[in-house]
Order: sequence, then C-alpha cells, then structure tokens
Amino acid sequence: MKFCPECGNNVDGAKFCSECGFKIEENIVNTESEKTEQKPLKGLISLPSFEEKFGSIIKKTVRTDKNVIYINNTKIKLADVAKIYTAEPTPFNAGYAYFSHTGNPPKDEAAVNDFGFTYTKRQKELVDNLIVILSTIDDLEISKDTKKLSNMRSDALEAYNQTNKERKAEKQKIKCPKCKSTNLQHVGNKKKGFSVGKAVGGAVLTGGIGTLAGFAGKKGKKENWICLDCGKKFAK
Repeated sequence: MKFCPECGNNVDGAKFCSECGFKIEENIVNTESEKTEQKPLKGLISLPSFEEKFGSIIKKTVRTDKNVIYINNTKIKLADVAKIYTAEPTPFNAGYAYFSHTGNPPKDEAAVNDFGFTYTKRQKELVDNLIVILSTIDDLEISKDTKKLSNMRSDALEAYNQTNKERKAEKQKIKCPKCKSTNLQHVGNKKKGFSVGKAVGGAVLTGGIGTLAGFAGKKGKKENWICLDCGKKFAK
C-alpha cells in the first residue's frame, strides 16, 4: 500500500494523489512488494471511516475524518495527541479512552470527559476496532492505563475534603482586621479585674493547636487582642 508523502492519502496504483494532486514518484515505498511495513505518520494519515456511539446514559458520538477524531463536537487533531490511554471496563467501572496532549494519563474524570469518552463492556469490541485503526499510525503511542474511574473519584473526593479542611482551619484563625497578621497578643476581656498585666506574656501565634483554648474557647465572650505587627487593638 502506498501513501502520498504530502497528505497521507492512499495512492496505491495512482500516478497522482486524488486529494492534493501530488505526483507519485517511483521511489515511494510499496509495503506489499517489498514485504516491509511502513506506518504513516499521525499528521499525514487519512483514517478509515469510523462512527459509533459510546457510553451508557449520556452517549458520545466518536467519528474519524482523515487525521482528525471528533468526540461529539470536540475536534482532536491526531498530530496534537502525544499518547492515547485506555482502560477496560469492569463490573463496577466504565472503560475509557483518553487522548492526551501532554503524554500524561488523565488526572481526573473531568479530563476524560473533556478529551475522551467512556464505554461499557458491550461496547468494548467497537473500541477495540477503533484502537486497531489508530494503531496503524507510526508515531502514536497507545497505553493501557491501570487507574480506574472509581480511583479517580476517590482521589478527587479526598482532595476536595482536604481543601475544605484547610479552608476551615484558615477561617477559624484569629487575624488582625487591619493587616491580616496572626502575630497577636491576648490582652484580656471585658471582665472586671482582668488587665494587660494578667494577660499571657509574649506573642500568641494563633496557628498553633490549642493556643486559643484558654482565651477564645468560651462561647459568647469576646476577647481583646493586639496585633504585634501593626498595633491594631480589636475584640474577637
């Protein structure tokens, strides 16, 4: 089989390319006659026609058009794809195909939704057919990714919970209303007989565990503070 060196179109038996008009030279490699296999580059190949729907409830249409793959309305040029990751479906996970522009596997399920598609066990044979078509491209790597969608969801949930914990801890810190510093000193409350001299000496860094237990732990009472950075006095 011969391919046009200009556009990658199949030109077997032709003197000129039907797509771009390039004159076919005699020295173009013929894989059948020379018994050698030469795969076309991903930027030049013209893929066979393919169009199928994948997914369960919300399905995506995947189709080929020369050297481009469309996933619904998302256009993916094969020349821009560094690696394709696939994961087979299991009883508790859908399979997926992900077209990576960086060469890295998908970091989460959203990445798969943006530049890939999921598929069911019944659709596995159709995906295999698509992979066979894509495997004819010389400089396109296809890899099976071991990370399942459920693992991605668990990682995303863990990251979300961790972020919420950090935000909550940050929100609970007492800060100077003027300069936002946490370098504060407790100077007492409105209770009679409590003076600065009776306050804890030295700076109190509110980020430490248990620092505020003796001062701000009593519900309904406001404590007086002074910022050691800007001198602002305030009640909290």
